[in-house]
Amino acid sequence: MYENRVRPTGHGFAKKYFFSLCILLFPGTPARIVKRSRGPRANTLAFFSFLLILCGCGGLSQKSSSPLAVMPGSVSFGSVTVGQSATTNLTLQNRGIAPVAISSLNLTSPSFSVAGQSSLPATIAVGATYNVAVKFNPTATGQASGSLDVESNQSGTVSSLAVGLSGTGISGLTALTINSTGVSFGTTALNSPVTQDVMLTASGGQPVTVTSAALSGTGFSLLGATMPLTLNSGQSATLSVQFDPTSLGPATGQLLISSASLANGATAVALSGTGVAYEVALNWNAPSGGSVTGYNVYRAEGGSANYQLLNASVDPQTSYKDPTVQSGGVYDYIVKSVDFAGTQSEPSNTTTVTIP
Repeated sequence: MYENRVRPTGHGFAKKYFFSLCILLFPGTPARIVKRSRGPRANTLAFFSFLLILCGCGGLSQKSSSPLAVMPGSVSFGSVTVGQSATTNLTLQNRGIAPVAISSLNLTSPSFSVAGQSSLPATIAVGATYNVAVKFNPTATGQASGSLDVESNQSGTVSSLAVGLSGTGISGLTALTINSTGVSFGTTALNSPVTQDVMLTASGGQPVTVTSAALSGTGFSLLGATMPLTLNSGQSATLSVQFDPTSLGPATGQLLISSASLANGATAVALSGTGVAYEVALNWNAPSGGSVTGYNVYRAEGGSANYQLLNASVDPQTSYKDPTVQSGGVYDYIVKSVDFAGTQSEPSNTTTVTIP
């Protein structure tokens, strides 16, 4: 009687796996014979030693590594000013033996984004490359980290590849402030240019460079500005803008100031003015003593005693422009001061103006 007992050994073989059996009986394998005698006949029981080789594979597949290689393997954006951004290009190369389909690009932190990405999936041929632009745009100071997870599919096998991302958001050490977002020249007579100033100040801790100041719009010009202009911390500079209308009616323009210390790299200052044929500019001295809140300006046709109030409300300035005069006209002007009670003073001396 022969009895064979099979005990599989080795990792990965168990009852739930499929495997094949190979039984090899080596010649010359010694047999151990045991003789037992019971009664008149002797029974012989022989035990044969043999080697059982188990061959096979488990029924569960292992996850394949990604066929993609990425360069660089991780990205450090360094320090980036809050409100600005930095971009780095990643190169994915297919080092497998079949085309690879990029199914998704997933970011784990809102501080990072994929810039200008085409629609997915995108297929990479064997040996070919695929570029991905990753942007770091910090919204707060401090360190930020995350990863770009690249999901791919090759011949039905899904794999993933993670690229580490890091960067630090910092507050702007330099800043450029502009004292006005708009300049109005009001009414200006033809051939009588008027100038106003725009003040630039370096308000940060380091020098600021203004790379350019460009004007647009008919009748506007920039006086005495030399670019690029560098301002040390706390230093200010004046840009003089002139309005010299070449035609009657309203005019608009823009002063575009460019600097790396400005949001989006540039700031626009709106310009406006109205060209008139002639304009009378009046100036007077404030009265000494008394409480004056402002002035009323009156005008009459030359030689007439019928004076009309020109300003709609009390003007606190000691000057006034009258753009409503006509060519060939003669006009008489007087000014009255107004106190806190609304009482007007006696009229000033009369000024007569003749328009060509």
